[in-house]
Amino acid sequence: MASITLNNIVKTYDDGFSAVNNVSMDIADGEFVILVGPSGCGKSTLLRMIVGLEDITSGELLIDGERMNEAAPKDRNLAMVFQNYALYPHLTVYENIAFPLRLAKDGNGGKAGGSVDEKVQHAARMLELTEHLDRKPANLSGGQRQRVAMGRAIVRDADAFLFDEPLSNLDAKLRGQMRSEIAQLQRRLGVTSVYVTHDQTEAMTLGDRVAVLKKGVLQQVASPRELYEQPVNLFVAGFIGSPSMNFLPATLKEGAGGSVLSSPIGDIPVPAERAAKAQGKGLVLIGLRPEFFEDAALVDEAKMSKGSVFTAELSHLEWLGHEQYGYIEFEPDEKTGRLLSDLAADMDAEELRPQVVTTLSAESRVRPGQPVELWVDTSRIHIFDPESGENLTRDAEAGAELTRRAGQERERELSLARDRDAQNA
Repeated sequence: MASITLNNIVKTYDDGFSAVNNVSMDIADGEFVILVGPSGCGKSTLLRMIVGLEDITSGELLIDGERMNEAAPKDRNLAMVFQNYALYPHLTVYENIAFPLRLAKDGNGGKAGGSVDEKVQHAARMLELTEHLDRKPANLSGGQRQRVAMGRAIVRDADAFLFDEPLSNLDAKLRGQMRSEIAQLQRRLGVTSVYVTHDQTEAMTLGDRVAVLKKGVLQQVASPRELYEQPVNLFVAGFIGSPSMNFLPATLKEGAGGSVLSSPIGDIPVPAERAAKAQGKGLVLIGLRPEFFEDAALVDEAKMSKGSVFTAELSHLEWLGHEQYGYIEFEPDEKTGRLLSDLAADMDAEELRPQVVTTLSAESRVRPGQPVELWVDTSRIHIFDPESGENLTRDAEAGAELTRRAGQERERELSLARDRDAQNA
């Protein structure tokens, strides 16, 4: 295992295009870090610079404190798992897993002890591939092929694993299964891992910390919970979460009962400390996650005081069994429409429609085309500066505490994994 440090890493191509711009990050020994962002954000380029497949234009890469900018890939002792598996079709599963050991110069199959057969058999048991060792890759499912690719990384006793969108070729059900297997495997091995994906669901479920990139610039590095609850700007808030956060234009004004944000869905009362963040800003964008909403008829009294009730008409409704999505359409002004279009382009997404998505209980009996009373939790409302994109209501201390707790949980899980391995030894 090893720590990985990136100091002001820059990648500029010969034509002047800057793919990665001044990225700095410390990845702790045994940590699982996800690089996520839309297509073209520089995440795969950054991974390839870590493994040595791309030259670093400027900055410094350290592995366990040792500078590695000029080191050849083979001298970095990193194992990479590719999107297309990179298996040899004419070799059996056994020989594919054993291949890096066959290349090793010493008779022990690498720097660690043990024979080639022992290492292959151990990896096969860990990945439930024992009964497939004599088969060829063409006769395996996509999930099994990915396990073979992971087995080849495991037997190398590498200091870190690097994953380049390893699940993107799998169907949705198999992706969910493999996500769970990769997470469990990383905890069992306790190996430092860097994982590239464009799928924010993978990022949120796998990573100890997640690094969000946009056009080669690092936006925020934090635990999944901090990214979700305390996003640093509009881009992170819109990219993380499914369905995405709702953005509405609003202006602050004083109402009979205190400060309110006047928005397309009505006047939303806001706590004084949040209202203070919007003072003097004129037009702001408010961010409301779909789960902040509920059918007002189903909200209990204790919860009701944390938010406010408004009347709206749903344009349509999607029933998913355990919950349903209600959609409220609104007409944005020219400036808001332009902001939403720019944000959609940044996220490499389709045009952000001027609508509010609400997550409602499956028990709700609201109907499209009829006025309905909805409740919204205003205690968690986000307020953004439309010009800079900054989250004006972000609580940096609360966010840091969320990431600190996630780090403690990671240490606890790694300790448990080490204890289990010691008992099984």
